[in-house]
Amino acid sequence: IDVPGSSYAFEIGRRMGFPDDLLSRARDLVGDRKVALEDLISDYEFRVAELAELRETLDHERRDLQSLREKYESDLKKLRGDRSNLREEALQSADRLLRQANAEIERTIREIKESQAGKKATRAARERLEAFGSKVADQIAVSQAEAVPAPHDDSRGDLQIGDQVVLDDGSVKAEVAELDDGHAVIVNKAVRLRVKRSRLTRVGGKQPQKVEVRQAAADADVPAQAVRQRIDVRGQRVDEALASVGHFIDVALPSSLKRLDILHGTGTGALRKAIADYLDSRPDVAAHEEAEWEQGGAGVTVVHLQ
Repeated sequence: IDVPGSSYAFEIGRRMGFPDDLLSRARDLVGDRKVALEDLISDYEFRVAELAELRETLDHERRDLQSLREKYESDLKKLRGDRSNLREEALQSADRLLRQANAEIERTIREIKESQAGKKATRAARERLEAFGSKVADQIAVSQAEAVPAPHDDSRGDLQIGDQVVLDDGSVKAEVAELDDGHAVIVNKAVRLRVKRSRLTRVGGKQPQKVEVRQAAADADVPAQAVRQRIDVRGQRVDEALASVGHFIDVALPSSLKRLDILHGTGTGALRKAIADYLDSRPDVAAHEEAEWEQGGAGVTVVHLQ
């Protein structure tokens, strides 16, 4: 008998020659309890086999999960290293470009001073500086796009002038200077960019500290004959812009210039109105008006000096 309690016992007894009436009597004495026991044993055997198969499957899946976990941890460690290196390289690149921009500004100012440049030379120097600034802005944009995302302390939402933002989920912060028509002008030190609002993520509100935007001619003690006729105050806050405009006019007064151009952009019109109110308050300003369309239109105010 292979399994205790198996009904094969009666079959074996019959083959050994036990009388049929004896076997029949034995079957009656065993009755339903014997059948129930055999069913229980059979069910037990089935469950043992089922559990053994399940255990084997679980062991196999556990090994697979362990392998995946080790691979994930290895990939995560490598990714963190790559992110750290990428962010460091992007920040170093941005810092290097800003230093180059400042050096170019200083060189341009020095050339104007040393050459006692006239209007033509001054205009050429300014054009060269603006071209260099555009090149730097493009390279900074690339660095920002490649930078690793920084933790954001705010979600995307309605932007306001003065908000701190990052471009394309980058890590380099900039300040919103103008808002118009689904676009925004952002500034970061010497760099200005006009981008779609959808590319910006707000990471903070208006900051109390001053964002330094260098003005090559306005900040320098330039001889009267080298005074610029145009100043660009886009990207500056109202108080900064008014200070720049005031100094710009003060420097121009001793010269023979009678017309000055102030480039402030369109935006919401708040900066343009503040500049107009300031010009009205100055007795040395004879008049001011919006520039012709081909000269900048509503984004430029023309100032006529006394």
